Amino acid sequence: FITEEMVQTLRLKRDKIKHVMSRIGEIEQHASSAVGLKIKSRVSDYAVFLPMIVVSKITGQLPPQNIKTSYNVLDNIILADPHFNTPQKIHILLGATHFYEFLCDGQIRPSAIGPLFQETVFRWVAVGSISENN
Repeated sequence: FITEEMVQTLRLKRDKIKHVMSRIGEIEQHASSAVGLKIKSRVSDYAVFLPMIVVSKITGQLPPQNIKTSYNVLDNIILADPHFNTPQKIHILLGATHFYEFLCDGQIRPSAIGPLFQETVFRWVAVGSISENN
Protein backbone atom coordinates (compact mmCIF):
# COMPACT_ATOMS: atom_id res chain seq x y z
CA PHE A 1 0.00 0.00 0.00
CA ILE A 2 1.03 3.61 -0.54
CA THR A 3 -0.62 6.78 0.71
CA GLU A 4 -2.23 9.35 -1.55
CA GLU A 5 0.15 11.93 -0.09
CA MET A 6 3.22 9.95 -1.17
CA VAL A 7 1.79 9.28 -4.65
CA GLN A 8 1.35 13.03 -5.10
CA THR A 9 4.80 13.81 -3.66
CA LEU A 10 6.47 11.33 -6.05
CA ARG A 11 4.14 12.28 -8.95
CA LEU A 12 3.46 8.64 -9.75
CA LYS A 13 1.32 7.59 -12.71
CA ARG A 14 -1.92 5.96 -11.59
CA ASP A 15 -3.78 3.01 -13.03
CA LYS A 16 -7.50 2.71 -12.40
CA ILE A 17 -8.57 -0.35 -10.43
CA LYS A 18 -11.51 -1.62 -8.45
CA HIS A 19 -10.27 -3.26 -5.28
CA VAL A 20 -12.02 -4.04 -2.02
CA MET A 21 -9.97 -4.53 1.14
CA SER A 22 -11.29 -6.03 4.34
CA ARG A 23 -9.93 -4.70 7.62
CA ILE A 24 -10.26 -5.87 11.21
CA GLY A 25 -13.91 -6.16 12.07
CA GLU A 26 -14.72 -6.94 8.43
CA ILE A 27 -14.96 -3.24 7.58
CA GLU A 28 -14.51 -2.79 3.84
CA GLN A 29 -12.45 -0.09 2.20
CA HIS A 30 -12.49 0.52 -1.54
CA ALA A 31 -9.49 1.55 -3.63
CA SER A 32 -9.76 3.01 -7.11
CA SER A 33 -6.12 3.42 -8.15
CA ALA A 34 -2.77 1.68 -8.09
CA VAL A 35 0.78 2.69 -8.93
CA GLY A 36 4.05 0.94 -9.65
CA LEU A 37 7.01 1.84 -7.48
CA LYS A 38 10.65 0.84 -7.72
CA ILE A 39 12.13 0.51 -4.25
CA LYS A 40 15.92 0.50 -4.06
CA SER A 41 18.36 -0.15 -1.27
CA ARG A 42 20.69 2.71 -0.37
CA VAL A 43 23.45 0.25 0.53
CA SER A 44 23.37 -2.45 -2.15
CA ASP A 45 22.22 -3.15 -5.69
CA TYR A 46 18.94 -4.60 -4.42
CA ALA A 47 15.86 -3.18 -6.12
CA VAL A 48 12.32 -4.42 -6.57
CA PHE A 49 9.40 -3.07 -8.58
CA LEU A 50 6.15 -3.37 -6.67
CA PRO A 51 2.55 -2.66 -7.63
CA MET A 52 0.93 -0.68 -4.82
CA ILE A 53 -2.66 0.13 -4.01
CA VAL A 54 -3.27 3.80 -3.22
CA VAL A 55 -5.03 4.49 0.09
CA SER A 56 -5.76 7.70 1.96
CA LYS A 57 -3.97 6.57 5.13
CA ILE A 58 -2.19 3.41 6.28
CA THR A 59 -2.00 4.02 10.03
CA GLY A 60 -1.29 6.72 12.57
CA GLN A 61 2.24 7.83 13.31
CA LEU A 62 4.61 5.11 14.48
CA PRO A 63 5.84 4.76 17.09
CA PRO A 64 2.87 6.48 18.75
CA GLN A 65 5.23 8.31 21.13
CA ASN A 66 8.96 8.96 21.45
CA ILE A 67 11.00 5.95 22.53
CA LYS A 68 13.95 6.61 24.80
CA THR A 69 17.16 5.85 22.95
CA SER A 70 18.94 4.37 25.94
CA TYR A 71 19.04 1.00 24.14
CA ASN A 72 22.42 -0.20 23.01
CA VAL A 73 22.82 0.31 19.28
CA LEU A 74 26.16 -1.23 18.44
CA ASP A 75 28.65 0.85 16.47
CA ASN A 76 28.66 -1.60 13.55
CA ILE A 77 24.88 -1.31 13.08
CA ILE A 78 23.76 1.28 10.55
CA LEU A 79 20.01 1.70 10.85
CA ALA A 80 17.70 1.85 7.83
CA ASP A 81 15.72 4.43 9.82
CA PRO A 82 17.98 6.31 12.24
CA HIS A 83 14.86 8.01 13.65
CA PHE A 84 12.97 4.78 14.45
CA ASN A 85 12.35 6.11 17.96
CA THR A 86 10.53 9.28 16.82
CA PRO A 87 6.86 9.29 15.69
CA GLN A 88 6.60 9.56 11.89
CA LYS A 89 3.97 9.21 9.19
CA ILE A 90 3.80 5.80 7.54
CA HIS A 91 3.49 6.18 3.75
CA ILE A 92 4.28 2.68 2.47
CA LEU A 93 3.34 -0.75 3.76
CA LEU A 94 5.21 -3.63 2.16
CA GLY A 95 3.34 -6.91 2.15
CA ALA A 96 4.34 -10.45 2.97
CA THR A 97 4.90 -11.35 -0.70
CA HIS A 98 8.42 -9.90 -0.61
CA PHE A 99 9.06 -9.86 3.15
CA TYR A 100 11.58 -12.71 3.22
CA GLU A 101 13.47 -11.26 0.26
CA PHE A 102 14.21 -8.21 2.40
CA LEU A 103 15.70 -10.15 5.31
CA CYS A 104 19.40 -10.94 5.66
CA ASP A 105 21.10 -13.33 8.08
CA GLY A 106 22.18 -10.81 10.72
CA GLN A 107 20.26 -10.59 13.99
CA ILE A 108 21.47 -8.95 17.20
CA ARG A 109 19.80 -8.37 20.57
CA PRO A 110 22.24 -6.22 22.58
CA SER A 111 19.93 -6.01 25.60
CA ALA A 112 17.25 -8.30 27.06
CA ILE A 113 14.92 -5.32 27.52
CA GLY A 114 15.54 -3.56 24.20
CA PRO A 115 14.70 -4.19 20.59
CA LEU A 116 16.06 -6.91 18.33
CA PHE A 117 18.07 -5.58 15.40
CA GLN A 118 17.43 -7.43 12.13
CA GLU A 119 19.64 -6.97 9.09
CA THR A 120 17.76 -6.28 5.84
CA VAL A 121 18.65 -5.26 2.30
CA PHE A 122 17.82 -1.72 3.43
CA ARG A 123 20.25 -1.88 6.45
CA TRP A 124 19.30 -2.75 10.03
CA VAL A 125 15.82 -2.34 11.50
CA ALA A 126 14.78 -2.29 15.15
CA VAL A 127 11.90 -4.67 15.88
CA GLY A 128 10.02 -5.93 18.90
CA SER A 129 8.24 -4.58 21.90
CA ILE A 130 9.66 -1.90 24.13
CA SER A 131 8.95 -1.61 27.83
CA GLU A 132 7.26 1.69 28.74
CA ASN A 133 9.60 1.97 31.73
CA ASN A 134 12.70 2.34 29.53
